[in-house]
Amino acid sequence: MFYIPVSKPEDWKVFLAQPRKQWKDGYSAKELAEAWQNALDFPRIVRNALASSKVAEDKEIEFIQGIPEYEVDLPGGSKASQNDLFVLARIDNELVAIMVEGKHREPFGKTIAEWKKDGGFSEGKRSRLAYLATTLGLPVLNIGKLRYQLFHRTVSAILTAQKYCTKKTIMLVHTFSSNNDSYPDYEAFAKMLGYKPEMNCFTEYKTKSGILLSLG
Repeated sequence: MFYIPVSKPEDWKVFLAQPRKQWKDGYSAKELAEAWQNALDFPRIVRNALASSKVAEDKEIEFIQGIPEYEVDLPGGSKASQNDLFVLARIDNELVAIMVEGKHREPFGKTIAEWKKDGGFSEGKRSRLAYLATTLGLPVLNIGKLRYQLFHRTVSAILTAQKYCTKKTIMLVHTFSSNNDSYPDYEAFAKMLGYKPEMNCFTEYKTKSGILLSLG
C-alpha cells in the first residue's frame, strides 16, 4: 500500500467515502482534519489526556505519522472498516497504534440489532459479528443495544497493532460536541468490555490476543 502526503486539512477530503456529504462545517470529518493537520502533532486536548492517564503518564510521547481514512480488512462482508485516522506513535520506547474516531453531533451509527436487521443477517454478517465479538472477548448474545461502529473500530485498532508488531493500541474517540451526545453509547460499550470509563481519560484492558487495549 502506498500513501500520499497531505499538507492542509482540505487534502483529507478526497479520502472520504462521501466527500460532499461529510465535508461540511460542524461535521466531524472536517473538524478532525483541521484539529490534527493544523497541530501537525497530537492536538493539545489529546496530548493532555494521554499525559494525565496511566497510558502515558510521566512518559515521552511522540507523534510519528498519521493516515486519514485508514482501511482495515475484517472477515465477513465486502467492506473494510474505514477509520477516520490512524496514528502511529511512540510512548517512551514502545510503538503504539492509535485509531481515532471523530464525533460531533452524529451518533455511532446503527446498534448491533439494527445492523443485523438491515438487509438481513447474512452468513457474512454472522461471520463478522462472531469475529468481532471473539476478538474482544465478548459473547455474541446480549450485545444488541451496543453500537456496531465501536466494535469494528476497536478491532481495527487491535489488528493494526498486530500488523505493526506492537503490544499496545488505543481506540480514541475525539469529540467536538460540547454536549458529548455520543458518550452514553461509548460508556455502555466500554463497560461491556469491563472498563470503568471516564471523560478525557484512558483506561487499559488486556485482550485475548495479548494486546493491551486502551479506550478513551
